[in-house]
Amino acid sequence: MRRHRSQRTTCTVPLSYNHAQHSVPDECRAELNMATQVYRRTDYDRLSLSLASPLPNEQDFGVNVCTLLSNEGRHTLKLTKCPRLLDLLLAHAGLHNHGATWQIKTMFQREISHASFSFFFLQIT
Repeated sequence: MRRHRSQRTTCTVPLSYNHAQHSVPDECRAELNMATQVYRRTDYDRLSLSLASPLPNEQDFGVNVCTLLSNEGRHTLKLTKCPRLLDLLLAHAGLHNHGATWQIKTMFQREISHASFSFFFLQIT
């Protein structure tokens, strides 16, 4: 009896995921007052998340990937596809375009390493 029940359960689980269930046509979006401008993924989304991460190993990984992509070759860094990358790279150098990004970065830095960015930048200048 127990074996029969477990076989029945495993047979009803789908083996593939239907991603189409998340796509809503633009006409339906307008009728339902949903956002009509849908976010389109780019190849650089994961790279930008890595650069924005407060974890040092993620940041190092993101900078290393950008360094590799900046070389001339088959795969190059295209800043027009993700303009946020430039802001994130400049933020690593200490140049923030918004005060809010500076505050978030210092908050995460204090929580993780118990150090202060402001003190660090005052020491090196």
